[in-house]
Amino acid sequence: MTKETTKKGFTLVEMFIAGAVFSLVLVVLGNFQRGSLSSFSFLGHALSAQREAREVLKLLEYDLRRAIPSAAGGYPIESANQTSLIFFSDADNDGVIERVRYSVEGGVLKRGIVEPSGVPPSYNISTEVIDDLLAHIKPGRVFFYYPKGTMDVSGDGLADHVDVHSIKLLRFSLNEQPDVMDRGSFLVSGVIGIRSLRDN
Repeated sequence: MTKETTKKGFTLVEMFIAGAVFSLVLVVLGNFQRGSLSSFSFLGHALSAQREAREVLKLLEYDLRRAIPSAAGGYPIESANQTSLIFFSDADNDGVIERVRYSVEGGVLKRGIVEPSGVPPSYNISTEVIDDLLAHIKPGRVFFYYPKGTMDVSGDGLADHVDVHSIKLLRFSLNEQPDVMDRGSFLVSGVIGIRSLRDN
């Protein structure tokens, strides 16, 4: 009787094939994980940017709803165009009427405050304190102005460099792109009635 011997184990070719399959699976899983982490990071950043934008909108509403004539007796709105709005308000609730400027410059929404000084009061623009509120703002119109009696604020409203005395309502529309890889943007907007300019 002859005894058959069976060899147990893998051949060299089988080992190479198993290694290649295992490596391919690792590469696919690694790419999937990296993509998932990148998407998670983007979503977290986008949600944070949206929250910041809503806070800025609340600040703008707060400032504008308190718009009143300047300490020197000037009209509540000094100037208004597509990317800038300058008005007077007690922005820090200290009983003093500040000159408040919201503008988009170089893709950044800024808020500038000038405290009045002297007798009679005047606003020295060189003393403006500027805060950067939001970055990554897409180019385009931010402020839309509407006259008394406007019910539909979906249109462009009054022309650029408008007569500030005709403004009764403002729409703020901010298109922010928080991701430098251009994976999306979002729009934060609101409509604000300026109380001191209402004709009851």
